[in-house]
Amino acid sequence: MSSSSSELVHDGELTLDAPALALLAAALERNAERLEAVATTSAAVVTSSLDVAAEDLRERVKRLQEIKEQHEHAETKHAARLAEMETKARLQVKAMKKEMEVRMEEMNVELTMKNKELANRLRVKENEHATKLKSQLDEHARALQSREDKLQALADSEAQVQKRVDEIVAVARSDPAAAVELLVGGKTFVTSAKCMAKFPRSILSTLWKRHLDDSASDAPLRIPDGDPTHFQLILNYLRNPDQLPVLASAAERRWLAREAEEYGLSELVKMCHDAEKRVYDIATVMELLNGAKNLSGLDLRGLDLSRIDFSEASMMHARLDNTRLCQASFYKADMRYVNLSNADATGANFACASLGKANMCNANASLAIFREARMYNTNIAGADLRGAELACVAIKDLKNLAKAKIDNLMGANLAYADLSGVDFEDVDIGGADMVEADFRNARNIRNAKVNGKSVRATPSYWTGRNTKQIMSVAALDDVRTPLALALADSKLEVTATFALSAYNDLVEPHLRLPSPSPAQHSDSLCALVGSSKNMWPAFIAHLAEHPAQIDAPNPLDAWVETVVTRAARDVEKQSEGALSDGSSHVYFAHHTEPGKLVAMQRLAKLTGAYFLDDIAHLAIHPTHGQWCALRAVVIFATSPASNAPSVQMERNPLSERASAPDVVRRLFDDAVAGVKDGWLTLRESLCPSHESRYSPEQIAYHYHGDKEVLRACVVKSARG
Repeated sequence: MSSSSSELVHDGELTLDAPALALLAAALERNAERLEAVATTSAAVVTSSLDVAAEDLRERVKRLQEIKEQHEHAETKHAARLAEMETKARLQVKAMKKEMEVRMEEMNVELTMKNKELANRLRVKENEHATKLKSQLDEHARALQSREDKLQALADSEAQVQKRVDEIVAVARSDPAAAVELLVGGKTFVTSAKCMAKFPRSILSTLWKRHLDDSASDAPLRIPDGDPTHFQLILNYLRNPDQLPVLASAAERRWLAREAEEYGLSELVKMCHDAEKRVYDIATVMELLNGAKNLSGLDLRGLDLSRIDFSEASMMHARLDNTRLCQASFYKADMRYVNLSNADATGANFACASLGKANMCNANASLAIFREARMYNTNIAGADLRGAELACVAIKDLKNLAKAKIDNLMGANLAYADLSGVDFEDVDIGGADMVEADFRNARNIRNAKVNGKSVRATPSYWTGRNTKQIMSVAALDDVRTPLALALADSKLEVTATFALSAYNDLVEPHLRLPSPSPAQHSDSLCALVGSSKNMWPAFIAHLAEHPAQIDAPNPLDAWVETVVTRAARDVEKQSEGALSDGSSHVYFAHHTEPGKLVAMQRLAKLTGAYFLDDIAHLAIHPTHGQWCALRAVVIFATSPASNAPSVQMERNPLSERASAPDVVRRLFDDAVAGVKDGWLTLRESLCPSHESRYSPEQIAYHYHGDKEVLRACVVKSARG
């Protein structure tokens, strides 16, 4: 190290020389001054900060004191307010309690007064009722006593009569072969005591007993007012009362009836009348061979009427029980209420006959023809219909098919028929209309055939609705059955099916209807929908569920449109692809616009389902008569089996032929009556007591459009 250096090191320590020490001392002094200045400044800053903090703290303490004072003041004020409210509430509750007590007292007083008033009125009513009841009881007691007196008098009279009867019988038994001499109108007749006692209550026996009591035993019984001409017939009847005496003429029969009535022989009177009626009935049947047609109410029991032609005859209420009718013809005959029980109608022709409410119990109608017959409410319990032709037969509302023998129902109309308990083994029901048919507990359905196929199941309860699952309309040769099923709830009826071409060939060009699918089918199958009085309850039930529809311009027409359109769509859905949705066209009778107008009456005549009266201009239904309406035509997009129209229906007059022209002339001469009232008068004039006549409510709405009638019907329906 250089010796000129200002730093010296001895033994590792630093040694400073004087200049260095002076410099160091100056530096230390300057640092000390700076530190003092910093300390002075820091102390001033700290002092200032502490003063500010102290001032802020004093302000905060002051604010807290103010807040505490405010809080205490608020609490004091709130406590005072609560005390005031509590005091006020207590006063209000006390006042209300007092007011309620006063009100309760007033109500108790009022209730007590009303109870007293009611008790007084009740006592008055009880007294009145007791007085009235006592009066009625007294009157009833007097009437009862009077009746008892009359009954006692009758009993006494009956006892006297019975005593006389016993005496007469005793006299006859004591000597039944004893001769009794009678002097009738100066002529003497002789009979036995046994014969005289056959009818001990008759006037003749009474006269004889009186004669025994008043006269000598050998004196004859005198009947001075009697007619001796044929009195022997009376004695013949007394000898054999089970048979009518042999009569030589109708005059003798009438005389015998008159004299039997005089002598109190009521059974003989009845036998005479029955014999006269039977002779008349047989004579009427014989006249049938010469063209007579009215056989209503005739008694033809037990006769052999085989092969006789009763076509178009009126036979209502006739008795044909136990009658032989083999191969007889009843074509289009009116046989409503006819008794055919136990009759032998093998091979008989009942085609188009009306058998409504007829009794065919245990009848033999095997091989008979019932084509298109109407058997509404017919009783065919135990009837033998094996081999019978039932195509298109309407056995609607059939009440009793139990134990009936049937082997073919193909094409039959079983709408609403009660088929419960029927044996369907090997029965062909293909094509049958089974709307609402009741198959409850039917037997052997498994072997029944539908459309040529056996039914796969045997349900315990079948209805027409359930038969949809076994009814195929894939071929769709006829839509009557599926459409009728779809319309069942509305009670609208499918009255006929027809070919569209047949209608278009009949009418003028502007009335012709287009085919739904002219590209696929040259012709279309159509269905005619009609209505009767049966529709009205269903319509009212609909309005009861939708009362707002009553205010529509025409509720009935609107409902018909909805129901028929929906039914057509249902048929399309059930067709298994044979019809596409929305392919059918529906035309309604109430639409009169060009392109929608249908000549309904001419169409009805074309189908053969109605008779179009050329005088009254009314379409007459074979069952409902003039009380029917044509509602709609449904055209399906499928070809019909045949375009030939049905056989035209012949006149089935509802009254005398001359009555219709008379009514029409009267209507046209009567200019005062309205058009609708005129049509109503015309309908009423043709068979006014027809069983299908509309109800008064239905008539009032149809011909006057009174919607208040609809409202009244809906209210009545709601009341049950």
